[in-house]
Amino acid sequence: MRCRLIDYSLGNLAANMSLEEALFEAVVSGASEPVFRFWSNGPAVALGISQRVGDMVYPERCREDGIPLVRRFSGGGTVYHADGNLNFTLALPNAKCGMRNADFQVRLGIKASYDLICGTLADALASLGLEAGMGQISDVMVNGRKVSGNAQARRRGALLHHGTVLIDMDTLPVERYLKIPAGVHYTNHLDFVTTLRREGYSGGEEGLKQAILACFAERFKLDFHEDEPDRTELERSSVLLEERYSKPEWNERR
Repeated sequence: MRCRLIDYSLGNLAANMSLEEALFEAVVSGASEPVFRFWSNGPAVALGISQRVGDMVYPERCREDGIPLVRRFSGGGTVYHADGNLNFTLALPNAKCGMRNADFQVRLGIKASYDLICGTLADALASLGLEAGMGQISDVMVNGRKVSGNAQARRRGALLHHGTVLIDMDTLPVERYLKIPAGVHYTNHLDFVTTLRREGYSGGEEGLKQAILACFAERFKLDFHEDEPDRTELERSSVLLEERYSKPEWNERR
C-alpha cells in the first residue's frame, strides 16, 4: 500500500498540531493516501483533548518560563516536547477509502490498535539492540522505563496515531512542568521516564527513523514515497492554527 512519508516540521507545537489535523482531514476525506510523518519542535507542553490544565500541569511555571501549552485533537496524556524528542504520526483511512490491507486497520478496537502500533515501535527499538516492550496501553518502555507516549484520534472510521520517542531530550523540565497524574504507580517523573541515550543507544536520529520505517513498512505492508504537505493542506493548517491552536480558548478551555 502506498504511503506518503512526510519528514516535515514547523517551528512550534501549535503549528505542528495544526498540520497534524490538516493531514488527517485529508486522509479522512480520501483526498490523501495514508501518511507517515516525522516531526519535532522546541519546548512545549501538549495536553490531551479532554484533560484539565490544572490537573496535569503547573501553568504558572509554564507562563514564567515561556513554555506554550497546546491542546491536541487526540486523546492520551500530557507530554513535554523539546529538542531531542522525535515525534511520529501514522494516519490510516477507512477501508471505504480504498484501503486493501484492512486486517490491521481501524476496525481494531482501541487497545488492539495501540498494541499493534506501539508494539511495532517497540520492535523497531529492539532492532537497535534495546530491551524494549510495552507498558501501559499507550506507553513503550526500554529497560522498564518510559521512552514513548502515544495518543490517537478517530474520525469516520479513519485513525490517526501519533507518539513521541525520547532520544536524548533533557528530562528535568518534565518534573518542573508536569504534575503526577492521579492513579499512576510512580511518584516521580524522573524515576519513570528515560531516554534512548540513557539506556545505551549511541546512534543518531536518522538511524532511529530508518529502524522505525523498516518495522512499520513490514508490519503494515507500506510502500513509502517521500512527500511534503501540499498547498491545500498547508492552507488548511494555517486556518486551524489561527482559529484553534493559537488561542487560549482552545488550549486552556478546561
